[in-house]
Amino acid sequence: MEKDILIIKKESFSNEDYMKPLKVSTELHSQVKSIADEANQPISKISCMLIEFALAHVKIED
Repeated sequence: MEKDILIIKKESFSNEDYMKPLKVSTELHSQVKSIADEANQPISKISCMLIEFALAHVKIED
């Protein structure tokens, strides 16, 4: 069985404004920037997609 994956399709650059800052490590920023560059999408849009995916798949345990 295949694990859940997030598919990001390449598209021409669109200028979308996301207004709330979110601080991440330098390493995470570099990884997200690399994905954004490859997909030709704004880093803010890719960040939101990744966070939405993570939130939909998170499970909190004691």
